[in-house]
Amino acid sequence: MSSRRRLALLIAMAALLLVAAGVAGVLAVQSASKGPAFLVSARLLRDHPAVRRNLGVVTGFGFTVTGSVVESEEEGRARIRFDVVGSWRTGRVSVRALKRGGRWQVVSARLDVGGARIPLRVPGGGRPPAALAP
Repeated sequence: MSSRRRLALLIAMAALLLVAAGVAGVLAVQSASKGPAFLVSARLLRDHPAVRRNLGVVTGFGFTVTGSVVESEEEGRARIRFDVVGSWRTGRVSVRALKRGGRWQVVSARLDVGGARIPLRVPGGGRPPAALAP
């Protein structure tokens, strides 16, 4: 095999490896950012009447989740933001969730869409459990 062919093969293999590593890295970040606090938030938003009125049927969520999540095995706090994709348009939500007794609960949520900020009602009236109230 000529040195040009070897070089071309080496470059192609390096490019393939780089693409595979990039895909694996993106999937790892996505998986880590969409943990239990995100999942409990997504469940609430999928069926929320105000979200449906403003975005249409929820068809998915944005690729990235920003904010912070701090947790131990039994307790935790999360303040996260992410896009909610609806059949009509896309909005951005801000969610505050608390973990108590190993279970996450959304305590407040807001939908930003079309320049409006819409507070979303959450089960339990949005009151955090007394032991975790800030």
